[in-house]
Amino acid sequence: MKAEKIKRNFSKQIENAIGKTIFSRYNAPPKVRSFNTKESMTKQNHRNACDIKTIIEKARLTGIVSKNITPPNYGDYSREVDYHNAQSLLVEAQQNFARLPAKIRDRFENNPAVLLRFVEDKKNMEEAIELGLVAPSSADKKSLPVTPKSSSKASVSGDDQTSST
Repeated sequence: MKAEKIKRNFSKQIENAIGKTIFSRYNAPPKVRSFNTKESMTKQNHRNACDIKTIIEKARLTGIVSKNITPPNYGDYSREVDYHNAQSLLVEAQQNFARLPAKIRDRFENNPAVLLRFVEDKKNMEEAIELGLVAPSSADKKSLPVTPKSSSKASVSGDDQTSST
């Protein structure tokens, strides 16, 4: 009883000293209640579709839990790249990009995607050859990035092509 009175007096002294109410276990803050007087934005016509009692009753009667909205997609995907191989290709491309000289990486904002967009554009073929990204013999065929003159360990695209100069 005496301890409670001391705590109340102490909290009043601090409140007077700093001008703010200090809430504690013994001096709880007031409960805040808010009421929304505006019209509800929830669409009430979906009420039964969302009600768990309705869903369970429908499942009990029909034996079907829910309707699959998206139709199944069947096809032969054996030629597609699986997730693991796709991730391996990404890591390999990032490692090959990291092997490029710093000036070339800076030219492409240290982003392999920017380099690939640059090399795929036919307008940039001469600059790509000058930078050593594309072999002059492959410039006529298809633009494939290769390692620069200073680094011939691995190519940017993961192929074993090297610069012929």
